[in-house]
Formats: sequence, C-alpha cells, structure tokens
Amino acid sequence: MQYIKESLRRKILETALEEFDKNGFDGASMRAIAEGSGTSLGNLYRYFKNKDDLYARCLDPILVECIELTERAFDVSEEAIAFTAYHMAKYVTSYPREFRIIVTGPAKHYNDFLERFASCISQRLRSHAGQAGVMNPGFFDAIALAFISSLRGIMENGHSEPRTADYVQELMRFMFGNFDDRLNSLGGQA
Repeated sequence: MQYIKESLRRKILETALEEFDKNGFDGASMRAIAEGSGTSLGNLYRYFKNKDDLYARCLDPILVECIELTERAFDVSEEAIAFTAYHMAKYVTSYPREFRIIVTGPAKHYNDFLERFASCISQRLRSHAGQAGVMNPGFFDAIALAFISSLRGIMENGHSEPRTADYVQELMRFMFGNFDDRLNSLGGQA
C-alpha cells in the first residue's frame, strides 16, 4: 500500500499552480501536472479526486488567509485606512499568481470566494457603522462589492507592492474617507 507523502503533495500543488497560471483551468492538464511533479497520473489521483479538487486545494489556503486577514485588519476608521490599505496591498502582491489564477479560473470558484470576501467586508462595515441610520439591508453588501471590483482592477494591473499599496490606499480613502460622517448624513435615507 502506497502512503500519501507530504513532500509529493506539496510538489503537486506547486506544479499545479504553475500549470493553472500558464494554461488556465481549462487548458491545464492533469497529465502535465503529474509529470511535472515526478509522479504517475494514477498516483496523482490518489492525492486529488480531479482537476477541480486540485484547483480548489491550490487556492483555498491563500483565500482563507485573505478572509482571515480581512476579518482582523479591515478597518475604515480615518486613522486605520492607511494601515488597512498597506496590509491588503502587501497580501495581494505577495500572491500575484494565485490571485491571477482565481480571477481567471472557473466562475464557480471565483464567485464562492467573492461571496465570502464581500460578506466579510460587509460585516466589517456594518460593525464599524454601528447604529448609523442606514435602512437598506443590502447597502453594505453593495459597498463591499464595489470595493472588491475596484480592488480587482488594481490587482489586474500588476503594479509593484508600493504602487499597489498607494492605489489601494487611494481607493480606500475615496470609498471610506469620512465614512462615519457620510453614513450619519444619510439619516435613514439609504
């Protein structure tokens, strides 16, 4: 009986990331991933059920970490915007390949991540807003999706980490600068 080896599992994941980045999800070949990992195709399937499973396992750690970072560090208070922007930019520029793969991959995986990420940001905004007079239950969801869409545009341009941090900070200041005042000015009109 052959045992699962952690070193081979890691090699398969790294090879798969290269293959998904180079050829996209649809063009990626399980055979090429097996060969690049130094194992047989049959053995590859002992580690991962199929290409979809392999794809998800390649990206899940990065996406989970992104959500956890957002839960810990996403803050729109005036004194925290620069800090939040710096950490978000540092994170996305640390994993450009992985984010490129997720945004160009199967819609199902991107939509799952988008839903989790947007929900997390929306919750952080709701928490920050407290008892502000916003009546529309989808208000913070819409802001979160607009922010993520804009963030994706910044990431897709492949800027350096400092430039990305500047752009993310600029985006955050535009969207969230004086957030409390703007929320309070709604006075229940949203």
